[in-house]
Amino acid sequence: MRKIAYNQAVSKRLFWLASTQDDLTAASEPVRRTMGGALRAAQDGTSSDAATPMKGNLSEVMEVREDDESGTYRLMYTVKIGDDVYVLDFFQKKSVKGIATPQADLNRIAGRLKAARRHAESVTRSKNEHP
Repeated sequence: MRKIAYNQAVSKRLFWLASTQDDLTAASEPVRRTMGGALRAAQDGTSSDAATPMKGNLSEVMEVREDDESGTYRLMYTVKIGDDVYVLDFFQKKSVKGIATPQADLNRIAGRLKAARRHAESVTRSKNEHP
């Protein structure tokens, strides 16, 4: 898990799971701008108009969608764990059937959400053990 240092103007740190940061960096500039704006809003404690909560057991995960000439992209993050923003996933939607997120992607996001919870618990334990 990568932690990105933050400046004093924002209140929350970003933690990137797996390859999400590299994947987003490789996206087109318009996609990066939309996703980055949503993450900055989350760091500031607000919500971007582009971010919507997922449904079901992933309701604490926010989803941001953006299109460019090569397709539709999705970014998933959560602010419901600890005091930080966890960027769980970023991918290009491949399915041509409807707008639903494929089950394999939902399973990956759920697994990364669990990893983020474990990470937040370890950070909290560490703070409590070493004041």
